[in-house]
Amino acid sequence: MMLRCHKRCIFILFLCFVFFSCAAEEAVSSAAFYRGLILEQDDGEKEEAWKNFTEGLGSGNSLIREAAAERLMLPVLQGEYGAAEIAAALDKALPGVKTKKTVVGNTRGSAENSLRAAALYSLGRFEEAALLLDSANASEETVWNRALRLALSWIPAEEKGEPAGEETREAARDFFFREAAAGEAFLWAFETAPSSLFTAADFAALSGRLAVSRSNFNAGLISFRDLIEMTAADTEILFLQYPELLNDLGRCFQFAGSGEEGIELFLNWNAGLADNAAKDLLRYRLLYFAGRIARQRRLFERAYTYFEEAFYFAPEGEQKDACIWYILDIALSTSTDAGAAAVERWIGRWNDKNYFADILDRLAQKLTAERRWNDTAHILKVLENRGPAVSAAQYGAIMGWARSLRPGGKEEAETYFRISYEAAGRSFDPVSFYYRSAAAAFLGLPFLPPELKEQPEHGGNTPVPSEKMEFLLGFFKYNAAGLALPEIRRLETELSIGELRTLAEELNKAERYHEAIRLSGAYMARPEYVLETADLFLSYPRAFTETVESRAAEETLEAALLFGLIRVESAFQSGIVSRAGAVGLMQLMADTASEMAGRIARRGGPRYSIEDDLRDPQANIHLGAEYLSYLFDRMEREIPALLAYNGGMGRVRRWLRDSEPGDELFLETVEYNETRNYGRRVLGAREVYKFLYYR
Repeated sequence: MMLRCHKRCIFILFLCFVFFSCAAEEAVSSAAFYRGLILEQDDGEKEEAWKNFTEGLGSGNSLIREAAAERLMLPVLQGEYGAAEIAAALDKALPGVKTKKTVVGNTRGSAENSLRAAALYSLGRFEEAALLLDSANASEETVWNRALRLALSWIPAEEKGEPAGEETREAARDFFFREAAAGEAFLWAFETAPSSLFTAADFAALSGRLAVSRSNFNAGLISFRDLIEMTAADTEILFLQYPELLNDLGRCFQFAGSGEEGIELFLNWNAGLADNAAKDLLRYRLLYFAGRIARQRRLFERAYTYFEEAFYFAPEGEQKDACIWYILDIALSTSTDAGAAAVERWIGRWNDKNYFADILDRLAQKLTAERRWNDTAHILKVLENRGPAVSAAQYGAIMGWARSLRPGGKEEAETYFRISYEAAGRSFDPVSFYYRSAAAAFLGLPFLPPELKEQPEHGGNTPVPSEKMEFLLGFFKYNAAGLALPEIRRLETELSIGELRTLAEELNKAERYHEAIRLSGAYMARPEYVLETADLFLSYPRAFTETVESRAAEETLEAALLFGLIRVESAFQSGIVSRAGAVGLMQLMADTASEMAGRIARRGGPRYSIEDDLRDPQANIHLGAEYLSYLFDRMEREIPALLAYNGGMGRVRRWLRDSEPGDELFLETVEYNETRNYGRRVLGAREVYKFLYYR
């Protein structure tokens, strides 16, 4: 009996040893993948990166294996990295089922299956590669599988010195003209294909697609014009057979100098499809692009008609919303009355109400500038339960401010501010917080529930990591945090709010503040989201605290305001440079920074070199705080000073001359969308910083 127990204990110990050995080996393989990602950033370390990705194929996490396989595809197919080594590594890590000619199946993932087929293809084992691809399940089909299958289809003709057959040519068209973008698989297949595979029309279409993928719309239009001239009837069939090709043509007509050429062509094609319900989706595309081209050419009346007609052929959801957005945009560009009437007409037909917040903001600006309070109140009523929460908050606040300026209007103003306060409580972005704060101040209510501040920073239990989370958390575990966001975004819709919060916390710890802000903002916008303190801390971080607070005190500014401005300007990215050339945390232009550096030096402060110091956080914050203080002195009021920081003093002074008293209503009348939104975002962020850190 004792001997039997002894043997059982030895067996259990052996199993434990095997288990922990396998786990340790898998951990080493996983670490190798992330090490490969880091090495991949250096052109001189590409081969070492590929070796680490090869080791990553042995990971126990399927997402790591698939990501490693995807990064090895092109090097293997281009002969830069050994296909034999890859085939051997896959056979060792993921043994398959032996057949007469190859190892098939059990690769545990679509990307690994594609990589194994690529290795066999590169080794010239074409029959085995084809057998492997044929064994893949439909759910495992990838763009690389399709590219490899296509490449295998023309090899027999090439070996015989014959042109590719019609069946192969049709398969090639189906691949090259249905892919949404010219990615790696597309380009590899194109470079590998024999010239006999394509007709002159095919080459013209492919040249157009490749030009569009590089945003070279003029070159794309030249290629597509050649295609159109070749055979009018066949060309029409080609474009209407492949919607992605039609989309590329539409973008070329829209963004290249083509006059009304595209409109006429698309309307002619649309006329040929009339009374054919099976072609409704094509009719939507043709009319939609005719509308976009007409709008680009400022043919607004015609564009409006095309978008209206396109709406009735569009699929439900995003495509219908896109048509409505353009209809409202054109109506609003015509007149305030037309814009208001269009909103009332179309509001019951839109799908994603948040899609239209920018249009409603533009309408609010026009109504406020024209002091049309009855119309503003009417739109607010129309928005009830059908409009974005931020828009209801905006219109409610505008009406509250307007009525508060009228003698005896306090009671009515309170009613409107109550609407604004409650609507803003259903949305959690800086603009909503701006209106919430204004309404709370007028009503004597708390900006946010006091008990919210008393919550622990982490509002719930940490979820048990899923395989997806293990993959994503590996970026932080193995010092590759700077490469995590693209993968997080790819999987974002598959993750819960709790999982996304965990990832945002990791980004914050890694000082990737701008990425934590983006991610927390994304899940806070979900319909089911309930506000938690943890998310406010993630979305409103307080980096460079000592510098910000000391400079704010020196310049007699609120630290919360400086933090809000930095969050809006740069999201705490110290090295960022805008398209206009603004640099650093507080996005300073060189001329402005130079002027402020002179003021600081004349007072006996540090002597900053603008060329060297603008990316330095301490110098940038000092110069930016000096500039904001300077604007406060010149503009004398908070909102004009903030707007001048974004839009310049001269422009703001012109707006002030045309305005009536009341800072808040002045902000709503600013004619530039960017500057108007900038002021609200900074002030809304300021209120959150006060609530979290300075209450």
